[in-house]
Amino acid sequence: MIRRGDTAGRWTAVDVLTLALVLGLVTGMLQGGVYTLRSAVFNGFTWMPREVLWMSPLANAWWIGGAGLCVALLHMLLPRIVTLRVVLFVLLSLSALSLAFLATKIHPLAQIVLSLGVGAWLSGLAEPRSLMIRSRMRRWLVALCAMVLAMALGFQGWRTWREHRALAAVPPAPAGSVNVLFLLLDTVRAQNLSLYGYNQPTSPVLDSLAASSTVFDAAWAPSSWTLPSHASMFTGVLPLQTGTDWRDPFDTTLPVLAERFQAAGYATGGFVANLAYTHRESGLARGFQRYVDHRATVRQILMTSEIAQVPVVHEIRYAASWRARLASLRRFELRRELFSYSPRKRAPEVVREFLDWEAGRDRPFFAFLNFFDAHEPYGEPGPWRDSQSGPPTPMERYDGGIRRIDASLGALFDALRERGVLDRTIIVVTSDHGDQFNDHGLTGHGNSLYAQLLRVPLLIHAPDGLGAGVRVATAVSLLDLGATMLELSGADARGFPGRSLVPALRGQPVNGSPVISGFGGLRQFDPTFDPETFLRMRSVATDDWHLIRREDGRVELFNVRRDPDELVDLADDAAYAVIRDSLRRVLAESAPDPAIDP
Repeated sequence: MIRRGDTAGRWTAVDVLTLALVLGLVTGMLQGGVYTLRSAVFNGFTWMPREVLWMSPLANAWWIGGAGLCVALLHMLLPRIVTLRVVLFVLLSLSALSLAFLATKIHPLAQIVLSLGVGAWLSGLAEPRSLMIRSRMRRWLVALCAMVLAMALGFQGWRTWREHRALAAVPPAPAGSVNVLFLLLDTVRAQNLSLYGYNQPTSPVLDSLAASSTVFDAAWAPSSWTLPSHASMFTGVLPLQTGTDWRDPFDTTLPVLAERFQAAGYATGGFVANLAYTHRESGLARGFQRYVDHRATVRQILMTSEIAQVPVVHEIRYAASWRARLASLRRFELRRELFSYSPRKRAPEVVREFLDWEAGRDRPFFAFLNFFDAHEPYGEPGPWRDSQSGPPTPMERYDGGIRRIDASLGALFDALRERGVLDRTIIVVTSDHGDQFNDHGLTGHGNSLYAQLLRVPLLIHAPDGLGAGVRVATAVSLLDLGATMLELSGADARGFPGRSLVPALRGQPVNGSPVISGFGGLRQFDPTFDPETFLRMRSVATDDWHLIRREDGRVELFNVRRDPDELVDLADDAAYAVIRDSLRRVLAESAPDPAIDP
């Protein structure tokens, strides 16, 4: 038996740090395995990078290694107090806590108590074996580092091989095929663009592009939040038919737009900045040979540890000031967020990722770019704002995000023009939904179907000048974008849901059929949300009218031509009962929902 005093004296700071790194790597491998299992086997959201298997070990090695360095110094300075047993207890408890945070349904205090108990038990087992552990842990460290490196290289090699294999299977594109660039301005509502008469210069690049494009003045999104809206645009079917919800990817049996372009001989690439609901787990990556969401940056790697995902740790680590850090300490929020924290991905990065992929391409491309700069938390206000007028409002910061996206679009168009690509490219610019700034007493999105969320920009630029300068006042749905892009590019659009908007580019009347939108509610997301706003809803819009029907039976009716901000509800006005009942029948017949329809 080894006496504790003898054992403690033989451990150096390097030994303690080595043990901490070993524990961090092992903990990270276990965490990465759990996340990969959840995503691959159970088809659920983890909101983590697909490379989490090698990122998480590095992240946990950093966090637990940092704690190990501190404990090692204390062990050197205060060996009688910070004994080897204490060192082992601290490191093993921290490792256990990092794994316990994976069990999000357990209360944080219970997670801590459980981890301390595991740490005490394991340290009691480890202390008598400390010489054996000390003699082997450097070899363990080398072996674990080699495994992590092999996984990182393997992932990169597998992705490259998979992309090349997918592209090699694509048939030759017909001669003269043009590129298609689908630009999605996440959370940008039409009314805040100067393109639509807004009183601030938020979109000068789009304003200029509009002169050679068709602009739709009444484009309606399929839903008021990201995933169902994207899924509907990619499939041409209504949100309730995509099977998606706040915790569920959309139906993988539905044919998607990227698959259709791939079959037509196109290279397909997706480059997204919304890491909550357009990342690979959402189902949106299907049909894309390359799909870039999370980046392998140092900051992203560090955030793949459960320790970094605890709100108080995340807020302290990434706070902009010491005052903010102190505020986080006072709150001391331990309960894990539903989503995983990831570094913000700005518009210039999305543009750079696409341009790197597009360079040297020898076949036409279909590319999807999602820009996230206008999504909350908002950044700096626009350059036109007077800095002496007090703190910027949320809407002023929102407008600044739109302007930054617009500037990046200008850089994107300039780069494609220099490469000689722009004059062979169809450009479609739109948004998945808008945002609310105390409109109807609401903020954010995904909680209503008012026009502030559903009226979005839509601009279509054809390289042959088709539709240049045309403005379309008829109400149209983004459900029709897939069929439109396929026909406009010359690809096979037969059988793809939706109606093509190409006639509108030719100046022909658009059949103004009612536009259906909806979402499934937030009960599955979080049952504690306000039941007055987070219910299943559907709406139907025409050129003049917009009717909203909620799960609780409430109906709202607005004349959007005279009242675009939907301030006056006419649903209970007997003078409009015929219109109300007619639109209700349209909803019941076009998009029946047992949870809403009687």
